Amino acid sequence: MNIVKKMFGLKTRSKRKGITPVIAIVLLLMMTVAAAGMAYVWIMSIQEDIGADTERDLANLNQQKNARLSISAVWNNTGNVSLIVKNAGTYVYTAADVTNIQILVGSEVISGCAGLTTQGTTCTVTSTTAFPTNAGDLGAVAIKVVAPIGMGDTYSCSVPTSGSHHTSC
Repeated sequence: MNIVKKMFGLKTRSKRKGITPVIAIVLLLMMTVAAAGMAYVWIMSIQEDIGADTERDLANLNQQKNARLSISAVWNNTGNVSLIVKNAGTYVYTAADVTNIQILVGSEVISGCAGLTTQGTTCTVTSTTAFPTNAGDLGAVAIKVVAPIGMGDTYSCSVPTSGSHHTSC
Protein backbone atom coordinates (compact mmCIF):
# COMPACT_ATOMS: atom_id res chain seq x y z
CA MET A 1 0.00 0.00 0.00
CA ASN A 2 2.87 2.34 0.74
CA ILE A 3 4.11 1.92 -2.80
CA VAL A 4 0.74 2.88 -4.27
CA LYS A 5 0.58 5.95 -2.02
CA LYS A 6 4.02 7.04 -3.11
CA MET A 7 3.29 6.41 -6.77
CA PHE A 8 0.11 8.43 -6.89
CA GLY A 9 1.22 11.09 -4.45
CA LEU A 10 -1.33 10.21 -1.86
CA LYS A 11 -0.51 11.55 1.52
CA THR A 12 -1.13 9.79 4.66
CA ARG A 13 -3.30 11.31 7.24
CA SER A 14 -1.33 13.11 9.91
CA LYS A 15 -1.97 12.38 13.49
CA ARG A 16 -1.99 16.16 14.21
CA LYS A 17 -5.33 17.78 14.04
CA GLY A 18 -6.26 21.43 13.35
CA ILE A 19 -6.58 24.04 16.07
CA THR A 20 -8.96 23.12 18.78
CA PRO A 21 -12.30 24.91 19.12
CA VAL A 22 -11.15 26.52 22.36
CA ILE A 23 -8.13 28.12 20.71
CA ALA A 24 -10.29 29.24 17.77
CA ILE A 25 -12.75 30.97 20.13
CA VAL A 26 -9.91 32.66 22.03
CA LEU A 27 -8.40 33.95 18.75
CA LEU A 28 -11.79 35.27 17.57
CA LEU A 29 -12.34 37.01 20.91
CA MET A 30 -8.89 38.62 20.76
CA MET A 31 -9.56 39.92 17.24
CA THR A 32 -12.95 41.28 18.33
CA VAL A 33 -11.47 43.05 21.35
CA ALA A 34 -8.67 44.52 19.22
CA ALA A 35 -11.16 45.79 16.61
CA ALA A 36 -13.36 47.30 19.33
CA GLY A 37 -10.33 48.97 20.92
CA MET A 38 -9.26 50.49 17.61
CA ALA A 39 -12.80 51.73 16.96
CA TYR A 40 -12.93 53.27 20.46
CA VAL A 41 -9.63 55.12 19.97
CA TRP A 42 -10.75 56.38 16.54
CA ILE A 43 -14.16 57.58 17.80
CA MET A 44 -12.61 59.28 20.85
CA SER A 45 -10.09 61.17 18.70
CA ILE A 46 -12.90 62.41 16.44
CA GLN A 47 -14.94 63.46 19.48
CA GLU A 48 -11.98 65.36 20.95
CA ASP A 49 -11.45 67.22 17.66
CA ILE A 50 -15.13 68.15 17.46
CA GLY A 51 -15.13 69.23 21.12
CA ALA A 52 -12.07 71.45 20.64
CA ASP A 53 -13.55 73.03 17.50
CA THR A 54 -16.86 73.67 19.27
CA GLU A 55 -15.14 75.27 22.27
CA ARG A 56 -13.11 77.55 20.00
CA ASP A 57 -16.16 78.54 17.95
CA LEU A 58 -18.21 79.19 21.09
CA ALA A 59 -15.47 81.39 22.56
CA ASN A 60 -15.35 83.38 19.30
CA LEU A 61 -19.13 83.77 19.26
CA ASN A 62 -19.20 84.92 22.88
CA GLN A 63 -16.51 87.45 22.15
CA GLN A 64 -18.20 88.64 18.95
CA LYS A 65 -21.61 89.07 20.56
CA ASN A 66 -20.04 91.92 22.52
CA ALA A 67 -18.90 93.67 19.33
CA ARG A 68 -20.75 96.93 18.76
CA LEU A 69 -20.02 100.08 16.80
CA SER A 70 -22.05 103.22 17.49
CA ILE A 71 -22.37 106.72 16.08
CA SER A 72 -21.37 109.12 18.87
CA ALA A 73 -21.84 112.48 17.17
CA VAL A 74 -22.85 114.00 13.84
CA TRP A 75 -22.19 117.61 12.80
CA ASN A 76 -22.00 120.04 9.89
CA ASN A 77 -18.37 120.32 8.82
CA THR A 78 -18.21 123.17 6.28
CA GLY A 79 -21.36 121.97 4.54
CA ASN A 80 -20.60 118.22 4.68
CA VAL A 81 -21.66 115.52 7.14
CA SER A 82 -18.99 114.53 9.69
CA LEU A 83 -19.39 111.92 12.38
CA ILE A 84 -17.62 110.05 15.13
CA VAL A 85 -17.82 106.26 15.19
CA LYS A 86 -17.08 104.56 18.52
CA ASN A 87 -16.21 100.98 19.49
CA ALA A 88 -18.94 100.64 22.12
CA GLY A 89 -18.42 96.92 22.72
CA THR A 90 -15.73 94.85 24.39
CA TYR A 91 -14.62 93.04 21.22
CA VAL A 92 -11.10 93.81 20.00
CA TYR A 93 -11.32 94.31 16.24
CA THR A 94 -8.39 93.09 14.15
CA ALA A 95 -6.81 95.20 11.41
CA ALA A 96 -8.74 93.16 8.82
CA ASP A 97 -12.00 93.79 10.72
CA VAL A 98 -11.33 97.54 10.79
CA THR A 99 -10.73 97.71 7.03
CA ASN A 100 -14.06 95.91 6.46
CA ILE A 101 -16.10 98.47 8.41
CA GLN A 102 -18.42 100.37 6.08
CA ILE A 103 -19.96 103.75 6.84
CA LEU A 104 -22.88 104.73 4.63
CA VAL A 105 -23.69 108.45 4.56
CA GLY A 106 -26.64 108.87 2.24
CA SER A 107 -25.54 107.05 -0.92
CA GLU A 108 -21.82 107.50 -0.17
CA VAL A 109 -19.87 104.46 1.05
CA ILE A 110 -16.79 105.05 3.20
CA SER A 111 -14.67 101.97 3.92
CA GLY A 112 -12.52 101.46 6.99
CA CYS A 113 -12.24 103.48 10.14
CA ALA A 114 -8.72 103.34 11.57
CA GLY A 115 -8.30 103.22 15.32
CA LEU A 116 -11.46 101.29 16.31
CA THR A 117 -9.64 98.27 17.67
CA THR A 118 -10.40 98.35 21.40
CA GLN A 119 -13.31 99.36 23.58
CA GLY A 120 -13.91 103.11 23.76
CA THR A 121 -11.73 104.03 20.79
CA THR A 122 -13.16 106.34 18.15
CA CYS A 123 -12.56 107.51 14.63
CA THR A 124 -13.75 110.66 12.91
CA VAL A 125 -15.13 110.49 9.38
CA THR A 126 -15.86 113.43 7.09
CA SER A 127 -17.96 112.60 4.08
CA THR A 128 -18.51 114.42 0.83
CA THR A 129 -22.27 114.18 1.35
CA ALA A 130 -23.87 117.58 1.86
CA PHE A 131 -25.27 118.34 5.29
CA PRO A 132 -29.09 118.50 5.12
CA THR A 133 -30.56 121.95 4.55
CA ASN A 134 -34.20 121.09 3.76
CA ALA A 135 -36.54 120.80 6.71
CA GLY A 136 -38.13 117.50 7.69
CA ASP A 137 -37.77 114.08 6.16
CA LEU A 138 -37.11 115.37 2.63
CA GLY A 139 -33.74 116.74 3.65
CA ALA A 140 -32.81 113.85 5.95
CA VAL A 141 -29.54 112.00 5.45
CA ALA A 142 -29.43 108.37 6.56
CA ILE A 143 -26.19 107.31 8.22
CA LYS A 144 -25.37 103.68 8.87
CA VAL A 145 -22.31 101.93 10.29
CA VAL A 146 -22.00 98.32 9.09
CA ALA A 147 -19.74 96.22 11.31
CA PRO A 148 -18.06 93.09 9.89
CA ILE A 149 -18.55 91.46 13.29
CA GLY A 150 -21.25 92.31 15.80
CA MET A 151 -23.73 95.14 15.62
CA GLY A 152 -23.55 98.43 13.77
CA ASP A 153 -25.64 101.57 14.21
CA THR A 154 -28.04 103.75 12.21
CA TYR A 155 -28.80 107.44 12.47
CA SER A 156 -30.95 109.94 10.61
CA CYS A 157 -29.73 113.52 10.34
CA SER A 158 -32.31 116.16 9.45
CA VAL A 159 -33.07 119.88 9.84
CA PRO A 160 -36.00 120.64 12.14
CA THR A 161 -39.34 121.66 10.69
CA SER A 162 -40.59 125.19 11.30
CA GLY A 163 -41.56 125.92 14.88
CA SER A 164 -39.14 123.32 16.25
CA HIS A 165 -35.99 124.49 18.01
CA HIS A 166 -34.22 121.14 18.13
CA THR A 167 -32.01 119.65 15.48
CA SER A 168 -31.46 115.92 14.98
CA CYS A 169 -27.78 116.34 14.18
